[in-house]
Amino acid sequence: MIQRHHLQLVGIHMHIGSGVDYAHLEQVCGAMVRQVLEFGQDLQAISAGGGLSIPYQQGEEAVDTEHYYGLWNAAREQIARHLGHPVKLEIEPGRFLVAQAGVLITQVRSVNKWVAATLCWLMPGSTI
Repeated sequence: MIQRHHLQLVGIHMHIGSGVDYAHLEQVCGAMVRQVLEFGQDLQAISAGGGLSIPYQQGEEAVDTEHYYGLWNAAREQIARHLGHPVKLEIEPGRFLVAQAGVLITQVRSVNKWVAATLCWLMPGSTI
């Protein structure tokens, strides 16, 4: 399609979903490298989509940004060596940048306990 329509490939993007499954991420990075090698096309950038996850619950694993970057950067370096020139790496941070940027202060006004659930009526104050 690229050649048929006289297009120039600028980059390739893979959306992997958010999460901290590094084994899956390593497979995705390998697939990105294989795709570029098989395309036989030049490009300027690779793009990692899906966003970086954040822990929402106590005990959930936080993303290791160095490990995440290391896997994508290794793919970028392999592609750059194959193409013979530098290749940019674009990472979509997503909610990682803002999800933990504030705090909600609230007052618990009442608590209703039922067999199936406990519900709290809250009176929010302000966000900081």
